[in-house]
Amino acid sequence: MNWYNISVGFVFLCNLCFLVGAGFLLYRIVDTMEDTRTQLLKAARENTQAGNELMNAAHRSIREMERASEAQFDREKSNQRAITELSSKVHALVESLKRLSAKGNAVASEAPVAISAAREGAGSAASSAAMANPDTGDAQRDKLRADLTAALARNHKLQDEISQTVYQLKDVSQANQALIQEIRDLKEVKQTHVNQLLQRAAELEAQLQAARDRAKAAELLAEENAFKLANLREEAEHFTSGSEIDQSGLIESQQSQIDMLAEREKALLARIETVEDMFKRNQVEKEFIEERFLKMDSEGLSSPSSKPADPAAS
Repeated sequence: MNWYNISVGFVFLCNLCFLVGAGFLLYRIVDTMEDTRTQLLKAARENTQAGNELMNAAHRSIREMERASEAQFDREKSNQRAITELSSKVHALVESLKRLSAKGNAVASEAPVAISAAREGAGSAASSAAMANPDTGDAQRDKLRADLTAALARNHKLQDEISQTVYQLKDVSQANQALIQEIRDLKEVKQTHVNQLLQRAAELEAQLQAARDRAKAAELLAEENAFKLANLREEAEHFTSGSEIDQSGLIESQQSQIDMLAEREKALLARIETVEDMFKRNQVEKEFIEERFLKMDSEGLSSPSSKPADPAAS
């Protein structure tokens, strides 16, 4: 008996140890699952926060690129104005140089006449004046050449600045085009989802219209059956009250017609209820799709990425 008690006690002790170990293991599993759940929630929050920060950074990049594009466009416009002004000045200098050259040629052609007049005794005053004019023309030519050289130097400097601006614009344009492509990809994904919603809404609208048509047809048929039923009842009352002859066969046939019409009316009422339920369900789905579409549309309009910079302008 003692050995039996000892064995029973040993088995009980082993079971107790097993239960304690199983409970501890279960506690550890639950604790580990809770820690894992907490870490997953934390990772999800961090992922959401990182996504928001990335979206904000993308928005800031878009705004910075738009401002850079506008600044480069304004600078290009100012450079174009400066080029236009320099071109007009160069054109004016060339015209002045042409006029002075023509005037110098005229003075040179008049010089032999002045020399012949001096030989005839007209005096040396005209010849000295004729010789003074070419000197003045040469000085003006030199001045115009100097102004033209300075203008050309300014023009070359401005062309170098324009070249640098063009390279910067190309870099900004490439970055802008890459960003626009990403935005277009996002828009394509969104547009596909919107198209699916619109297609589903169109299908629901078609089903709704078909249900309305069926309801109208059922209503007309029910009215026709009600009219026939009223006529049959009137005929039955007329035959019952107007004749004492046994008209049980006619009454039974009329009663069968009445029962048949009543069954058809019940079937039509059940069909109308089914159509009304389908109509309500389709209406609820349509309102849900419209609300979701309006929400997506408002989110697309409120997003700054919906207005990307035009690559043609850059």
